[in-house]
Amino acid sequence: MKNFLVAISLDVPASPIIGFDTKQYQQKNLRGHGFAWYPVDAKAALISKDPQSFEESGRPKTIDDWKRFRSSTFFINLHGASEDAVIEETQPFSKPIGGREWIFMMQGALDINEIRNILKKQSHFYEPTGLSEAEAAFCMILNRVQNRDSKKLSDIGWNRIHKWFNELNSFGSANFFISDGITTAGYRGLGSEKIFYARRTPPFSTTIISDQDRIFSADFCNSLDELRTQFIFSSSPLSADDVWSELNDGQMVVAKRGSKIWDSEQDIKNTSNPNQINLLRSNSNQNSAKVFQHNDRTKIILNPQEFQSSAELA
Repeated sequence: MKNFLVAISLDVPASPIIGFDTKQYQQKNLRGHGFAWYPVDAKAALISKDPQSFEESGRPKTIDDWKRFRSSTFFINLHGASEDAVIEETQPFSKPIGGREWIFMMQGALDINEIRNILKKQSHFYEPTGLSEAEAAFCMILNRVQNRDSKKLSDIGWNRIHKWFNELNSFGSANFFISDGITTAGYRGLGSEKIFYARRTPPFSTTIISDQDRIFSADFCNSLDELRTQFIFSSSPLSADDVWSELNDGQMVVAKRGSKIWDSEQDIKNTSNPNQINLLRSNSNQNSAKVFQHNDRTKIILNPQEFQSSAELA
């Protein structure tokens, strides 16, 4: 397993107890972790990450004093041993823009040279501190946000963010998660790892959410948190009693305060033009576009030159 991602949006701040089974962690070839959250009423995100923190054997592990960390937005990345153990390249990433800190994480692989070519043409305000394609992708997005003078994710427009993610996915295959502490967007790339999502509303049959192997668990056992509405993105379903949906290739869903507020699939269904095209790209080197049907809609796979020439993506 390369990495295990979880993104949580709550209706009001909560402090779940985050736990791991280090034996399962090792069996799945996972090694380090990264966590991001926004303290109550704070515009700055806090990040806790360690490239290789779970090499102890056998015993369950929880994050010490997690109850201090009360938030309505959480990003959790458990990364694989195959990834470089360098703190600068451990996700999630956080960077300030518009008076807030935004957080970002990615799952998959992209051609970093393609992203660097774009960064060379952009403002150099946001540049990666490490060598990962994930941070380079984050900088590419933030430079575009800065050019638009946007303060929040919602200022950009969900269709535009969706197109930016499609463009990035054309350089390989990846899933993306981004948040400004108000809204959280999750995207699944064409041919990338599965991503699931669910909205959990109280009362719950159990306060604990966990994957089947219990690599990751979160317990909302605090009496203040038992009635919190939860919107969760995850690499696998985290509860048996809830309905989990799988993101389709190229689909992006946006959550705010525990509720889904935008869905690229629903946006296409609601458009006045039933033949609206959803632009996706593969990492094909062929010069001609490919057209195919998927999920009752038309998709076009463009070559890099055609895709980047679209002014709508800038």
